[in-house]
Amino acid sequence: MVGDAKELVEGESAVKFTGWISNAEGYVILEAESKAEIIGICAQFWPLFHNDIMEIVPTAEAGKAILEGVKLGWEKGPKS
Repeated sequence: MVGDAKELVEGESAVKFTGWISNAEGYVILEAESKAEIIGICAQFWPLFHNDIMEIVPTAEAGKAILEGVKLGWEKGPKS
């Protein structure tokens, strides 16, 4: 496992950043062409690590969607 992790971090890979929160918990930022590629990378370390995979949406893309959703919710009003 250590060899695989070292290769991912030091080589040309989808891994862009790694960090530790405690001696048993850390995080990795990955960038890849597909969600399947990300899942495949994370699966290499299962069952040694529990993976929570989250997608980050850039503000330029998310902002418009959030604003539209808020407007729609406002127009519909509170539900009784």
